[in-house]
Parts: sequence; structure tokens; C-alpha cells
Amino acid sequence: MREYKFIFKNIWKASPAYIGVNVLNVVLQYISFAVSLLFYKVIVDLFIYGQPEMEKVIVGLVVFYALKIVCESYNNWTVNIYNSLQQIKIREYVSSLIYHKCKHIDIECYEGAEFYDEYARAIEDGPGRLQDTANLVSSFLSALLKIGTVIGLFFSLGYIFIIVAVIYCVQSWLTLKLTNRLFYRGYLLDTPINRRADYINGIFRGYQYVKELKLYRAYDFFARRFADIKDQLKLLKKKRVADLLKILFTSNLAGSCLKAFVNIYVIYKIVQGEYTVGDFTLVFASVIALSESVSGIINTLPNLKNNKKIIGSLIRLLNQEGRSYGNATLPEKEQLEIDIEDVSFAYPNEKERNVLSHISLQIHEGEKIAIVGENGSGKSTFLKLLLGLYEPTEGKMAIGGKEYCEYDREEWQKLFGVVFQDYLIYQVSIAQNILFKENLDEEDEKLVWEALEFSGLDSRVRSLDKGINSVLLREFSEEGVFLSGGEYQRLAIARAYARKARWIVFDEPTSALDPIAADDVMGKLYRLGEQKTVICVSHRLTTTSSSDRILVFDKGRIVECGNHRELMDRQGLYYQMFMKQARYSQ
Repeated sequence: MREYKFIFKNIWKASPAYIGVNVLNVVLQYISFAVSLLFYKVIVDLFIYGQPEMEKVIVGLVVFYALKIVCESYNNWTVNIYNSLQQIKIREYVSSLIYHKCKHIDIECYEGAEFYDEYARAIEDGPGRLQDTANLVSSFLSALLKIGTVIGLFFSLGYIFIIVAVIYCVQSWLTLKLTNRLFYRGYLLDTPINRRADYINGIFRGYQYVKELKLYRAYDFFARRFADIKDQLKLLKKKRVADLLKILFTSNLAGSCLKAFVNIYVIYKIVQGEYTVGDFTLVFASVIALSESVSGIINTLPNLKNNKKIIGSLIRLLNQEGRSYGNATLPEKEQLEIDIEDVSFAYPNEKERNVLSHISLQIHEGEKIAIVGENGSGKSTFLKLLLGLYEPTEGKMAIGGKEYCEYDREEWQKLFGVVFQDYLIYQVSIAQNILFKENLDEEDEKLVWEALEFSGLDSRVRSLDKGINSVLLREFSEEGVFLSGGEYQRLAIARAYARKARWIVFDEPTSALDPIAADDVMGKLYRLGEQKTVICVSHRLTTTSSSDRILVFDKGRIVECGNHRELMDRQGLYYQMFMKQARYSQ
């Protein structure tokens, strides 16, 4: 019942009148059904066994069809117009709940296949399932009312009809149980396969993949992958269809035999004079109504059960607990230091292997720190811990004398402006890519231009017809603008600058820039560091020489620490890396 309580509670919040409108529709449809069922028996018996007054018959027909027209018109308006309009409101409301929750889900949750599959089902299917389930509940209640009415009529005609109805319902229930199990098992098997198909669709659709697809002639490779995935789906569905046909054939055969028995029995009773012709009409219509209602339940309950499981995934997503944080705030004017004491870390899906081991470090506000090391040495992971995206497996990290878990999550993270190595560019305007604001005032525009000037992208943006309002790429605009890889990286740097954070963190900030541009950007970053803390991961050791300190990572440990001259004099790992790069440069 938890799922249904969630459904109707949130539908009520999104569209308060929705439930009342649909309940009234169920009531009117039932009244129309009950009147129709009895009306034809009365008319038939009246003409065969009585002497009806035509005026009363005509009045009865007018009232009957007027009622039918009102009920059907209300049903058509509810189903085809009202519910369709409310669907937008309900989906929007539930989607907003999901999007709000996603920002509080810890990043490690996404690394578990079980969570990610459930997360994909919830975010893709969840918003539409609320209204779908509410409609199914309406259909289910309507069918139950009809079945109850039919059984009541059968009871008045004889116990044999009750036995037949019970057998028919039991047979239908078994069919329902088997089909429900079949469909849900298929849904679970299809989910990861559909996710892979969506990924390949994204490759063919995404602009960022076009160059490599063409250069490496990878179209055929991924097309074959896509075909293999579709073949897997076909095999699963083929087997499912075969199993379904067996179930339905057995069910339909049993149902047909029961219907035939009822009709033969009623005809026999009419010949014996125990039933009227109107009773035959009533029984015939009731058998059809019973069959349709039970079939409706058979079609409804599997979907209800599957929807219930999807809604369960949605509820678990919305109830997903993140790490607990305190509510402390960072002092605005005090100099801050980050104290890292004996920190080790292993990713949740590889707990047996430490990516970082026994890191101890103190970072002072205003420092310019470079982090270097070979690929896989733990540099990017260290940044993720610093940003509060993960918690240390061992040890602690503190700022201003308090561990970061004592601070409000957003309070800690607003301390940092970040450019990740795998930064993303969004298909919105340049200004919105920097500030993530829908409407910009004069101060916002001034900040955007300041950030673009800092990153060196301002002249390129000024050359565009719409300037900072130019939309990037063409998913949402036919006039979308394409930039170079280095320009996109400058845009990401502008985004970090515009955050006006006290600490700036860069993970390979110049990887897409030429050497001259890289020197220019690094010079700006370090000038920025005169007033802010700059932490920069870089493979280009020529860009690290101006740093106050250089941290050399190797196999998850800090093996050297000092400025450029000190590390060169030691002739350790940093010296070897620097000299090797210098030879390659020459």
C-alpha cells in the first residue's frame, strides 16, 4: 500500500482535482453499465410477454440513450482531454522531485550496477507511472464493480452460475499470475540491454563522437554492436511471446468452454419454461460483461504490479539517504587551512584496493599548489576527496578546525570553483554554460564577460552574432555554435572563474590548449592565486614551476613535496619526469 499512498498523495499535490474527476467517471460508467444490463431484459420481456404502451417505451428509450450520451461524453472528455492535460503537470511535478533529490545522492551510488539499474528505471519510467497507475486503478475498480453486479445477477438466477463465475475468475487469476511473472521477468532482463542500446544511440546522435567515428570508421563497429543488442532483445521477446501464447491459448480455451456451457444451460431452461427470453438476454450480456471485466483485470493487474515495482524504485530513489552532514558555516574573513591527516581511500566497488594510502597534508589559503604524477597515481581521486564527493576510507579531512562532514554540504562545496578533466559543455547559451541562470541581469552579464576575458575566450565570443547569448551545439537550436576543443576548455575555465570561489581547483586545465595558450592560461591562474588558493593537477611540468608547492603522487602516496627548485635539486621522481618531458620537447 506504500506505493499507492505515494501515488495518490503526489497526484493530489500535482493536480488536486484529478482524483475527483476520475472517481466521478468510474461512478458514471458503472451506472451506465448497470442500466444497460437490465434495460434490454425489461424491453425484451415487455414485448414478448406483455402489452407495452409505446409512449412509455419511447420515453424510456430517450432517457436511456440520454444517460448513455452523458456518461460517454464525460468519459471521452476525462480520458482524452482532461487526463492528457493533467499528465504534463503530474510528470513535471514528479520529475522535479527526482531532479531535486539527485543533487543529494552521493556520487558513489552511481558506481553500483544494482543502484544504477534501479535509478535508470526510476528516472526514465517513474514520472509517467503515477498517472498510468491511477488510471489502471480506475479501470480495476470499474471492472470489480461490474463483476460484483454480474455475480449478484447470477445469484438471483441460480447457484450454477455462481460456480461457473468462480471457476472463470480462478482460471483468469491463474492466467494473470503467470503473465505477470512473465512480463516482469522480461522487464528486468530488458532493462540493462535497453540501456546499452540507448548508449549506442547516444554515440550516433552525439556531435562529440562524429570525428572519431569517421576517422576510425567505427560506424560499422557500433552498428554491429547495436544489431547484436537488438538480436538479444529479439531472442528474449521471441521466447516470451511463445510462453505467452501457450498461456493465453489455454486460458481462452477454458473460457470459451465455460461460456458455451452457460449459453446451452440457459437455452435449456427457457425450453423448460423456467427462464424468460429476457433472462437469456440478461445472461448473455452478463457473460460478455464478466468476460470483458475479467479480461480487463487480467490486463490491468500485471501492469499494476509492474508499475508498483517501478514506483517502489522511485520511492527508494527519493528516500535514498546521502552522507550525513552538519550545519556549520565557513567563516568568510578568516584564513582557512585544510588539514588532511593519514587519509586512505578505496572506491566502493573495489574496497580491497586503496587508491590513496596514508596521505597527510596541510594546505594554506592563498597557496598555489601543483599536483603531478603518472596516470593512475591517485591525483584526480585526491581532488574528489578534497571536493567532498567521497569520504575517506580512513583518516580525516578538516577545514577551519572542523571535519568537513560537520559543514553543510553546499557550504563546503561552494568554497571551490572546479574544472574537471572530463568537463562538460551543455547545449544552452554561452552565458548559461557559465552561470547556469535562466535570465541574466546587468551584473551577471558583466561577470560573464569578466570570466571570458580571464580565460581568453572573449574575442571569439564577441565575433558571434549573439555574443554570450549564442547557443552551443544544435540539439535545441538550429543556429547552434560549434567551438574548438581548446575553446570549450577555456569556457570551462571561465565557468570556474565566475563562481567567485575562494579556492580554484583544476584537473588538467590546459590539456586541449597549445603550449603558448597553456602558458598564458597558467599565468592567469597563478595571478588569480595571488588572492585565491589554486590547486592544479597537470601533466605539463613546465606549467608547474611557478607553484608554491608541488606534490608528487606515486601509487596513491605523496612521495615528494616542495617547490620546483627544491625537487630538481633532489633529483628524485619529479626530476626524472621533468627531464624526460624536456627531452621530448627538444
